[in-house]
Amino acid sequence: MQVYMKGNEKVAGGNHVSMEENVGRINWISVSGGKDSTALLLWSIEEELPNCRYVYADTQHEHPSVYEYLTYLEDETGVHIERVQSEGFLEMCKRKGRFPSTKARFCTESLKIIPIAKHIESASPGETHRIFVGVRAEESPARADLPPSMMREVKFPPRQCVKQEMWHPLLRWDWKEVFAIHKRSGIKPNPLYKMGMNRVGCFPCVMARRQELKTMFKKFPEVVDKIRQWEEEVGEDAKARGNGEEHSFFPWAMFPVGAEPGGIDAFVALLDDGPELPGLEQDLGGCMSIYGLCE
Repeated sequence: MQVYMKGNEKVAGGNHVSMEENVGRINWISVSGGKDSTALLLWSIEEELPNCRYVYADTQHEHPSVYEYLTYLEDETGVHIERVQSEGFLEMCKRKGRFPSTKARFCTESLKIIPIAKHIESASPGETHRIFVGVRAEESPARADLPPSMMREVKFPPRQCVKQEMWHPLLRWDWKEVFAIHKRSGIKPNPLYKMGMNRVGCFPCVMARRQELKTMFKKFPEVVDKIRQWEEEVGEDAKARGNGEEHSFFPWAMFPVGAEPGGIDAFVALLDDGPELPGLEQDLGGCMSIYGLCE
């Protein structure tokens, strides 16, 4: 049965079910500091969604601008964003003995899904939790296949399992609609978008595009230093397991055919075409938004 959002109502197969029927139920809004989750937060305010609580899971692998932006959102909107601490990206990788990859994206579950599920369960134990997430079909083929709502079970030690009712009210929005609700709400987008970033969250994400990484490494060279240090720490365990690939932050599959794979320095060398990264101007001080946010 197709389910979608219309105002404050759940519409399923033509039958309108008002959210007011579950007056005491909490509507959890997942916030990351990125454009889509900010649009979701603003949507919940605009739609006057009742009983909202806003939650953010800290991966401890974020640019400082994200933390500043969350405070900005609280100040401008009046909502309180509950911070949930995860074990942290580096500690997770050391425990796993490897970094996540495009084919093994255990980071999302370990650093966001499970910590938020634990937090929500402690706030309302035993309930089926209603969670709103700002995913959009435009982002990827996998997300394009998502239904507007779905049930999900999250399992975590010790033998706990919570049921979540997931809602994707922005599923059919395009990126222009995302920034439009920012504008009409008087909310500035995260400043990282004007610095050439395509996504905001883990900094960098293993799913980041090459052009975005070129921009990031040029504008924030300290990121390369951080990754180099992390590769050394995670690599001790990875080498003990006999897998050299797993101590590389970026999977070897991202290296061109015929290139010698390796760690972050080898990866940067492949992106670098000399003293300046290819495709970038000498001066990176101005607005570089790929979304046309510079006007």
